[in-house]
Amino acid sequence: MKSAFRFLSMLGLGILLTSNTNAGPPAKIDQLGFLTGNWIGKFGTGDIEENWLAPEGGSIIAMVRVRPNPETTNLYEMVLIEEEGDSLVLNVKQFGSGMRLGDSAPQKMELIEITENSVYFRDPERRGFSTIRYTRVDQESFRIEIVRADDTVIDIPMKARSIWR
Repeated sequence: MKSAFRFLSMLGLGILLTSNTNAGPPAKIDQLGFLTGNWIGKFGTGDIEENWLAPEGGSIIAMVRVRPNPETTNLYEMVLIEEEGDSLVLNVKQFGSGMRLGDSAPQKMELIEITENSVYFRDPERRGFSTIRYTRVDQESFRIEIVRADDTVIDIPMKARSIWR
């Protein structure tokens, strides 16, 4: 590969191998510190809880728990955002009780936009979630805006809470 790269560089084609292949804008994982915390909101008749660890080592991760009522949990989700090339990608995987898997591969989404307190991703294949936006509204408020592949819009306002209750 190195000799092929040198040859293409001599021809002035090295840019083909070195350019960023991600469609998303430039971003670093450290820009996502605003996600960190424990958040809870209403989802249908129950609750949704998101627990975001601080960004470290080129990634940030969240565990999500969806409870239709206080006695039952029916969905778990792992969200992983990583640096890929010059941008960020979001991978999301859902599980049922006993960690039974949904479909076999995580959904991969590309970065559309990042601001000081918001990050927005899309799946060009429109599987599961078409888009997802996380916004830190203020110190105590968080919002998730999801558009599903069938164009159903889900808006989830959340409040900060301590996992150390």
